[in-house]
Amino acid sequence: MYILSLLTERRVFLQVDLLGLELAVNNDGGVESSGVYEEGILTVTYNGVSGWYASFSKLKYMNLNLGKGVYKFVIKAKAQTARDILVRFVHDASGNAVEGFVNRKQIGLTTDFVVLEYVLEITTAGVHSIEVHFGWESYLNNSTAANVMTFKQIKLIPTIGDEVEEIDPIFMIDDVSYVDQAGVNAAYAHRYNGENYDDVHTGYSADNGYENGASIKFSYAELGNTGWDLVKTKNPLDNTGLTNDYQYFAFWFKPVDEISKVHVWLYWSGSQGSKEVDVSHIGAEGGFVFVKISDYGNGKTALDITEYAIGLNYPTVKGSFYLDQFMFVTTPSAIE
Repeated sequence: MYILSLLTERRVFLQVDLLGLELAVNNDGGVESSGVYEEGILTVTYNGVSGWYASFSKLKYMNLNLGKGVYKFVIKAKAQTARDILVRFVHDASGNAVEGFVNRKQIGLTTDFVVLEYVLEITTAGVHSIEVHFGWESYLNNSTAANVMTFKQIKLIPTIGDEVEEIDPIFMIDDVSYVDQAGVNAAYAHRYNGENYDDVHTGYSADNGYENGASIKFSYAELGNTGWDLVKTKNPLDNTGLTNDYQYFAFWFKPVDEISKVHVWLYWSGSQGSKEVDVSHIGAEGGFVFVKISDYGNGKTALDITEYAIGLNYPTVKGSFYLDQFMFVTTPSAIE
């Protein structure tokens, strides 16, 4: 369940990044459409239907708890061939459509990315649902033919008058702005064989990081077969200002030696978990790595995370890589 509260008394406004929820395309039991998310962008392959109905193929966002107020519904999308889609937006308890979405909002997609914004007013507070329909209706342009649609944004942004307060899509944990080895040693350690630590293999580099800035150089397999070989934080994260809108943990990674996968450990109260991540596509110039926090299970969110570690399990060949720019992001597309 994704909850949004509009607290007008405290003038706190949060946007809902619907696309960032990465929901599956729902076909009411059929296979007319499929969706693939990659770095926060959704590609919908629509196989074409005739004689069904628009909601047969859709994205369905439920349990949106909205307060009264003025909002903007935002879509940034394109289609391989220009076509129309529909958006349904209703108050669940009454079944009444939000003003401007009665009989569903008809939206035309072109072959180029366009940002479409629709201002609306919620007059009845409570749980709402939003559906984006890809299926067939007789009055829609080109809704029968097979197509490919690409979505970069689907958002709901609360506003009051002309005032919009959006969260920064990047919550920086550590930009690795250290000036020497002592700075790295104060924040990170080499953890090996499950329980041992040293400061020997977490080095400092002045110019091998993101945009040629400082970074941590981690040298692995230096001690032989030692089980988990990780660079790990020494101190709990400062989550002041952090919210659960940040759905991904991200960092900048630059290999020195050929490496195809790393493990990303996230820690929370009383436990931890690891995910193996493919980094084979990241070349000598470096690039960002993303892991979705909810993939660690049991409803984990950014606010649960207390520490992190990155490395390998039982590495047998010596090597090294650079790390920089540790952060939480709302969606991978927040980093251009």
